[in-house]
Amino acid sequence: MNRARAVVTVWALGHGVSVRQVASMVVLWFATALSCHVALPRIAPGIEQPSVDLQLFGIVALAATGGATSLLFHDGIAWLSSTAPGRLWIARAAWGCAVLAGTVVLALASVPFLPAGLPVDSAYLAVGAIWWSVSLTAVAAVGRLAGLLGPLVLAVVATTKVVPWQWNIVVHPDHGATRVAVAVSAVLAATALYALVGSASDRRSR
Repeated sequence: MNRARAVVTVWALGHGVSVRQVASMVVLWFATALSCHVALPRIAPGIEQPSVDLQLFGIVALAATGGATSLLFHDGIAWLSSTAPGRLWIARAAWGCAVLAGTVVLALASVPFLPAGLPVDSAYLAVGAIWWSVSLTAVAAVGRLAGLLGPLVLAVVATTKVVPWQWNIVVHPDHGATRVAVAVSAVLAATALYALVGSASDRRSR
Protein backbone atom coordinates (compact mmCIF):
# COMPACT_ATOMS: atom_id res chain seq x y z
CA MET A 1 0.00 0.00 0.00
CA ASN A 2 2.76 2.45 0.95
CA ARG A 3 4.67 1.60 -2.22
CA ALA A 4 1.61 2.16 -4.38
CA ARG A 5 0.96 5.47 -2.64
CA ALA A 6 4.56 6.51 -3.22
CA VAL A 7 4.33 5.64 -6.92
CA VAL A 8 1.11 7.65 -7.31
CA THR A 9 2.65 10.58 -5.44
CA VAL A 10 5.76 10.62 -7.60
CA TRP A 11 3.62 10.26 -10.73
CA ALA A 12 1.46 13.23 -9.73
CA LEU A 13 4.44 15.37 -8.73
CA GLY A 14 6.08 14.53 -12.04
CA HIS A 15 3.13 16.21 -13.74
CA GLY A 16 3.34 19.25 -11.51
CA VAL A 17 0.27 18.36 -9.44
CA SER A 18 0.30 19.65 -5.87
CA VAL A 19 -2.01 19.15 -2.89
CA ARG A 20 -3.10 22.77 -3.31
CA GLN A 21 -4.18 22.12 -6.90
CA VAL A 22 -6.18 19.06 -5.89
CA ALA A 23 -7.86 21.00 -3.08
CA SER A 24 -8.64 23.82 -5.51
CA MET A 25 -10.32 21.40 -7.91
CA VAL A 26 -12.47 20.04 -5.07
CA VAL A 27 -13.59 23.56 -4.15
CA LEU A 28 -14.23 24.44 -7.80
CA TRP A 29 -16.50 21.46 -8.38
CA PHE A 30 -18.64 22.11 -5.31
CA ALA A 31 -18.83 25.82 -6.14
CA THR A 32 -19.87 24.90 -9.69
CA ALA A 33 -22.70 22.70 -8.46
CA LEU A 34 -23.96 25.46 -6.18
CA SER A 35 -23.75 28.02 -8.98
CA CYS A 36 -26.27 25.95 -10.95
CA HIS A 37 -28.91 27.48 -8.67
CA VAL A 38 -28.33 30.87 -10.34
CA ALA A 39 -30.19 31.53 -13.60
CA LEU A 40 -28.79 33.46 -16.56
CA PRO A 41 -30.75 35.85 -18.80
CA ARG A 42 -32.77 33.76 -21.24
CA ILE A 43 -31.49 33.33 -24.79
CA ALA A 44 -35.02 32.58 -25.98
CA PRO A 45 -37.32 34.79 -23.85
CA GLY A 46 -40.43 33.38 -25.56
CA ILE A 47 -39.93 30.08 -23.76
CA GLU A 48 -41.29 30.97 -20.35
CA GLN A 49 -41.17 27.58 -18.67
CA PRO A 50 -38.90 25.10 -20.49
CA SER A 51 -39.07 21.46 -19.42
CA VAL A 52 -35.48 21.73 -18.21
CA ASP A 53 -33.78 25.08 -17.68
CA LEU A 54 -30.09 24.88 -18.61
CA GLN A 55 -29.55 28.62 -18.92
CA LEU A 56 -27.68 28.65 -15.65
CA PHE A 57 -24.54 30.31 -14.34
CA GLY A 58 -23.31 26.81 -13.58
CA ILE A 59 -22.90 26.12 -17.31
CA VAL A 60 -20.30 28.90 -17.44
CA ALA A 61 -18.82 27.75 -14.15
CA LEU A 62 -18.43 24.25 -15.60
CA ALA A 63 -16.27 25.81 -18.31
CA ALA A 64 -14.05 27.45 -15.70
CA THR A 65 -13.74 24.16 -13.82
CA GLY A 66 -13.04 22.22 -17.00
CA GLY A 67 -10.49 24.80 -18.08
CA ALA A 68 -8.73 24.59 -14.73
CA THR A 69 -7.85 20.96 -15.43
CA SER A 70 -5.51 22.24 -18.17
CA LEU A 71 -3.08 23.14 -15.39
CA LEU A 72 -2.81 19.45 -14.51
CA PHE A 73 -1.42 18.54 -17.94
CA HIS A 74 2.14 19.57 -17.27
CA ASP A 75 5.03 17.16 -17.77
CA GLY A 76 7.39 18.27 -15.03
CA ILE A 77 9.93 15.60 -16.03
CA ALA A 78 9.71 16.05 -19.80
CA TRP A 79 13.45 15.46 -20.18
CA LEU A 80 13.05 12.04 -18.56
CA SER A 81 9.96 11.12 -20.57
CA SER A 82 11.74 11.93 -23.81
CA THR A 83 14.24 9.14 -23.18
CA ALA A 84 11.53 6.59 -24.08
CA PRO A 85 9.60 8.24 -26.93
CA GLY A 86 8.24 4.94 -28.21
CA ARG A 87 6.08 4.48 -25.13
CA LEU A 88 5.47 8.11 -24.30
CA TRP A 89 1.96 8.00 -25.74
CA ILE A 90 1.05 5.25 -23.27
CA ALA A 91 2.18 7.40 -20.35
CA ARG A 92 0.22 10.38 -21.68
CA ALA A 93 -2.90 8.28 -22.24
CA ALA A 94 -2.63 6.89 -18.72
CA TRP A 95 -2.28 10.39 -17.26
CA GLY A 96 -5.20 11.69 -19.33
CA CYS A 97 -7.37 8.81 -18.09
CA ALA A 98 -6.23 9.43 -14.50
CA VAL A 99 -7.20 13.11 -14.67
CA LEU A 100 -10.50 12.18 -16.30
CA ALA A 101 -11.25 9.63 -13.58
CA GLY A 102 -10.48 12.15 -10.86
CA THR A 103 -12.68 14.71 -12.58
CA VAL A 104 -15.58 12.26 -12.78
CA VAL A 105 -15.24 11.42 -9.09
CA LEU A 106 -15.36 15.11 -8.12
CA ALA A 107 -18.27 15.79 -10.46
CA LEU A 108 -20.29 12.91 -9.01
CA ALA A 109 -19.44 14.01 -5.47
CA SER A 110 -20.88 17.46 -6.21
CA VAL A 111 -24.17 16.12 -7.64
CA PRO A 112 -26.11 16.32 -4.31
CA PHE A 113 -25.63 20.09 -4.38
CA LEU A 114 -27.33 20.52 -7.77
CA PRO A 115 -30.82 22.03 -8.05
CA ALA A 116 -33.66 19.53 -8.14
CA GLY A 117 -34.72 18.55 -11.64
CA LEU A 118 -31.43 19.28 -13.38
CA PRO A 119 -30.51 16.21 -15.49
CA VAL A 120 -27.21 14.86 -14.18
CA ASP A 121 -26.17 12.72 -17.16
CA SER A 122 -27.45 14.71 -20.13
CA ALA A 123 -26.74 18.16 -18.72
CA TYR A 124 -24.31 18.52 -15.82
CA LEU A 125 -21.92 15.67 -16.65
CA ALA A 126 -22.28 15.96 -20.42
CA VAL A 127 -21.58 19.70 -20.53
CA GLY A 128 -18.74 19.28 -18.07
CA ALA A 129 -17.22 16.59 -20.28
CA ILE A 130 -17.52 18.82 -23.35
CA TRP A 131 -15.68 21.68 -21.64
CA TRP A 132 -13.05 19.23 -20.31
CA SER A 133 -12.48 17.98 -23.85
CA VAL A 134 -12.25 21.50 -25.26
CA SER A 135 -9.64 22.33 -22.62
CA LEU A 136 -7.53 19.23 -23.28
CA THR A 137 -7.72 19.73 -27.05
CA ALA A 138 -6.53 23.31 -26.63
CA VAL A 139 -3.70 22.14 -24.35
CA ALA A 140 -2.50 19.72 -27.03
CA ALA A 141 -2.93 22.12 -29.95
CA VAL A 142 -1.95 25.49 -28.48
CA GLY A 143 -0.91 25.27 -24.84
CA ARG A 144 -2.14 25.37 -21.26
CA LEU A 145 -3.26 29.02 -21.36
CA ALA A 146 -5.53 28.21 -24.31
CA GLY A 147 -6.78 25.20 -22.37
CA LEU A 148 -7.64 27.45 -19.45
CA LEU A 149 -9.45 30.12 -21.49
CA GLY A 150 -10.89 28.13 -24.41
CA PRO A 151 -13.85 26.59 -22.58
CA LEU A 152 -14.75 29.96 -21.04
CA VAL A 153 -14.86 31.63 -24.45
CA LEU A 154 -17.10 28.91 -25.86
CA ALA A 155 -19.32 28.97 -22.76
CA VAL A 156 -19.91 32.69 -23.23
CA VAL A 157 -20.80 32.04 -26.86
CA ALA A 158 -23.15 29.21 -25.88
CA THR A 159 -24.99 31.28 -23.28
CA THR A 160 -25.58 34.29 -25.52
CA LYS A 161 -27.44 34.71 -28.81
CA VAL A 162 -24.38 34.07 -31.00
CA VAL A 163 -25.51 30.50 -31.72
CA PRO A 164 -29.10 30.09 -33.00
CA TRP A 165 -31.28 28.68 -30.23
CA GLN A 166 -32.38 25.57 -32.13
CA TRP A 167 -28.73 24.60 -32.77
CA ASN A 168 -27.41 25.30 -29.28
CA ILE A 169 -26.61 21.82 -27.97
CA VAL A 170 -25.15 23.20 -24.73
CA VAL A 171 -28.23 24.83 -23.19
CA HIS A 172 -31.17 23.73 -25.36
CA PRO A 173 -33.27 21.41 -23.16
CA ASP A 174 -34.22 19.06 -26.00
CA HIS A 175 -30.66 18.17 -27.07
CA GLY A 176 -29.82 15.86 -24.17
CA ALA A 177 -29.02 12.80 -26.29
CA THR A 178 -26.90 14.90 -28.65
CA ARG A 179 -24.97 16.40 -25.71
CA VAL A 180 -24.14 12.94 -24.37
CA ALA A 181 -23.01 11.70 -27.79
CA VAL A 182 -20.88 14.79 -28.38
CA ALA A 183 -19.41 14.55 -24.86
CA VAL A 184 -18.36 10.91 -25.23
CA SER A 185 -16.87 11.49 -28.70
CA ALA A 186 -15.07 14.64 -27.57
CA VAL A 187 -13.54 12.96 -24.50
CA LEU A 188 -12.20 10.06 -26.57
CA ALA A 189 -10.84 12.35 -29.29
CA ALA A 190 -9.22 14.81 -26.86
CA THR A 191 -7.58 12.06 -24.83
CA ALA A 192 -6.25 10.39 -27.98
CA LEU A 193 -4.87 13.69 -29.27
CA TYR A 194 -3.11 14.42 -25.98
CA ALA A 195 -1.68 10.89 -25.88
CA LEU A 196 -0.24 11.31 -29.37
CA VAL A 197 1.22 14.82 -29.19
CA GLY A 198 1.24 15.86 -25.52
CA SER A 199 1.04 19.46 -24.37
CA ALA A 200 2.01 22.16 -26.85
CA SER A 201 3.56 24.13 -23.98
CA ASP A 202 5.87 21.22 -23.16
CA ARG A 203 6.76 20.67 -26.82
CA ARG A 204 7.94 24.27 -27.08
CA SER A 205 10.04 23.97 -23.92
CA ARG A 206 12.08 21.00 -25.16
